[in-house]
Amino acid sequence: MFHKQGKLSSNTPKTNANVDNRNTGLHAVEYEEAMEVEQPLSDTSEYDPSSDDEQQPWLYTAPKGCCGNSCEQTDASVDVYDENDEARASGVIEAVFENILRHKQAAARGDVRVLGGSGMIRCLPWKILVIFHPAEVHATIGVFVQCNADSESQTWSCTAKATIQLVAQKPNCKSKEMKIQHTFTHKENDWGFQQFIGYEELLNPERGFLSPTEPKDTIIIRAHIKADAPHGADWDSKRHTGFVGLKNQGATCYLNSLLQALYCTNKLRRAVFLMPTESDDAQTSVPLALQRVFYELQFSSRAVGTKKLTRSFG
Repeated sequence: MFHKQGKLSSNTPKTNANVDNRNTGLHAVEYEEAMEVEQPLSDTSEYDPSSDDEQQPWLYTAPKGCCGNSCEQTDASVDVYDENDEARASGVIEAVFENILRHKQAAARGDVRVLGGSGMIRCLPWKILVIFHPAEVHATIGVFVQCNADSESQTWSCTAKATIQLVAQKPNCKSKEMKIQHTFTHKENDWGFQQFIGYEELLNPERGFLSPTEPKDTIIIRAHIKADAPHGADWDSKRHTGFVGLKNQGATCYLNSLLQALYCTNKLRRAVFLMPTESDDAQTSVPLALQRVFYELQFSSRAVGTKKLTRSFG
């Protein structure tokens, strides 16, 4: 489903949308005026709480990004928005679409869908979708941002803002851009504008959207995307941040926050590991259960459970 921020166009027939295809949307939206565009890897040594060796990694090695008594990211982890970082929160996807005239002619028999561009943001794949509509019906092209379309999961979601830009390729010509905000899901994995620009304006040489060099029927579309952290997606926290989280039992969020704060405080973490627990009962010992949680926080690749710890409280 696609919506533009604002009212639906009253003169656009709804029956032209492909209701059976979740990628095409149910409504066509009206035009929007063009705007000017200003151009750590954890040490996996064996855990031995009884050892006094100060070189034990479980005892002294801070988790990635932790220094002193506060949990701070290192320089390597602060710069997370570079183009090669799949976990970056924002990025630009660019697609070059060739043979515009051929796609326009092919659209006489029905909508022609063309995908272009590819990039990873928030560890999800993003693309640009262009739909060429029949000239006799809309005489326009639709442009959409597509997210995680090939995923079989039906539980994921990702909220994002994007600026979709049709790039002017000639000097002194203005690019055309429109903005969207949407929560992408399995059922609504693309969002944009059914009538982004008309063929007449698109093919007008004075607008400068077509390439001035061969092949001349080529356009460039960019999407500037800023996305929130996804939900329900396969997120490898250990790989991208060096940390893992704690599972929420339903009412343990405050406890989990405290445990993470203690774990990221080096001296407190060391003191926990130094507590003598050799003769403790594995079912009722709070120190032993706390040591177990801290150990798993450092070496586990998945979120750590706290049921044994809370059970030891009595």
